[in-house]
Amino acid sequence: TLTLGGRTVLLEHGDLLCSDDRGYQRLRRVLRCRLLQWLYYRLPRALRLRIAEKLRAQSKTRTRRKAARITDTNPAAIRAALQNARASILIHGHTHRPAVHRLDNGDTVYVLGDWRPHGEILRYA
Repeated sequence: TLTLGGRTVLLEHGDLLCSDDRGYQRLRRVLRCRLLQWLYYRLPRALRLRIAEKLRAQSKTRTRRKAARITDTNPAAIRAALQNARASILIHGHTHRPAVHRLDNGDTVYVLGDWRPHGEILRYA
């Protein structure tokens, strides 16, 4: 969290907010396994890059097949994250569906776009 203009801002990657996407959540747990990471980083860099590209392509294919409501954020997860952080603003990515959402309680959620290929940003002024 950080404070901007007197308001507490929660910065999140966003993948944990997509709690309805059970397949992704399972994959995330596997990829976060320290032993698997240790083994992965012992592979040659070129092989690691090929593995990453293949996983990214498979992820895009699977995401296209899933219903949008499953791959989007869960409203209850957003409310819980804001409440737990005592924040009134949430900034997250992961879904790559840029938007600004005003919640009923006055909180604001900013969803960042994909940084490739356009390099979209959120500017605070």
